[in-house]
Amino acid sequence: MENGDDFINRIYLWSKRLFLAWPENICQAILAIKAPKKWYFFEDRDLSVTFKDILAFGDIPDYGGAVRDSLRKLMIKGVIREEEVNFRDITGVWTSKGHLIGNLPRLIYTSDVVSKIEPTDKNFDSVLQGVWRESECVTDGRFNLYEESWSGRLIAANGGAARRIAWLHKYSYIKNSPIPARITPLHIEPEALKILTRRYWVALLPGYNSALTLVSQLKRMGIRGVEDIGKANSAGNEQGDALTAWSIFSCDRNCPQYRDIRLGLLDSPLPVFDFSQWLTQIAAGRRNP
Repeated sequence: MENGDDFINRIYLWSKRLFLAWPENICQAILAIKAPKKWYFFEDRDLSVTFKDILAFGDIPDYGGAVRDSLRKLMIKGVIREEEVNFRDITGVWTSKGHLIGNLPRLIYTSDVVSKIEPTDKNFDSVLQGVWRESECVTDGRFNLYEESWSGRLIAANGGAARRIAWLHKYSYIKNSPIPARITPLHIEPEALKILTRRYWVALLPGYNSALTLVSQLKRMGIRGVEDIGKANSAGNEQGDALTAWSIFSCDRNCPQYRDIRLGLLDSPLPVFDFSQWLTQIAAGRRNP
């Protein structure tokens, strides 16, 4: 049986933690995060999250935990199929100078040579043959493509002919004959989806240290169920500088302060990316994030 002093001390500690974990104090901890004043948002320049972003979570250190494990296993490959597609159906390339480009038309004008090719039957055939020989997109006579199940986009597994692929996409009306393709569907793993949308709330905060700073402050208040998961970079730029640095924050939805933490972050001036909400929209059938 505990004595009176022990009981009083426990009540004091409980009351202190309850006071520290008030919504106002949580908001103050959030506002104290030193985030960069400028940033590249965590999505590509077409305002969508791509399979490239999701693939990057596979590089998170395997320190254990349901959130890390789910992020690492979030994307899976479906059954590869072979069919014929037109170049107008291909809307992205992976990669062009290290980047995934989800908007092919803008690529043409980054090359003076390609942008000046006249749209004629002869030139179409010439460009097509060049892509077929030199792009490394073709294996056993078929054009290799990825298909994002959530956006419906077909993305070429480019290896050096991105601008010519973009030219063929723009002028596909010249030759409507389809090309033989090999399509690899990419899907969200159902169990990982459940963990990241129902059991936990996952958000991306600007700055490599933002999640760690916030978690440290919340734990000092006695809040449990929050975690700094790791680092990520936005797709707009892969240099790893302050404009592209993000950190991954998770909160157990059973945490008593979960609602206050989530609302505090989303209502703050920080450019928070609600990753769990985005995954929920995918599960609901959203085609174009």
